[in-house]
Amino acid sequence: IPPLDPETIAHFLAIQAALKPEEASVARAVAADLAPIELRAWFDDLKKLSVPAGVAKIRALVGKKGGAS
Repeated sequence: IPPLDPETIAHFLAIQAALKPEEASVARAVAADLAPIELRAWFDDLKKLSVPAGVAKIRALVGKKGGAS
C-alpha cells in the first residue's frame, strides 16, 4: 500500500483535532484494529468529506462503539 499523501494526512489530523478527546481515542482504537487495506479505504473515504462531515461520520462510529456521551 503506498503511503498517504501529506494533504490526506493533514485532512485526517484536522478531523481528529475537531473531535472530543474521548472520540479521537475511540477512533484511533478502531483504526488500530483495521487491516492496512481497510485503514487505507477509511482514509480515502474520509478524504472525500469536509472536516465537519468527517467528524460527523466518526462520531456516528464512536456512538456505535459505545464511546460517545
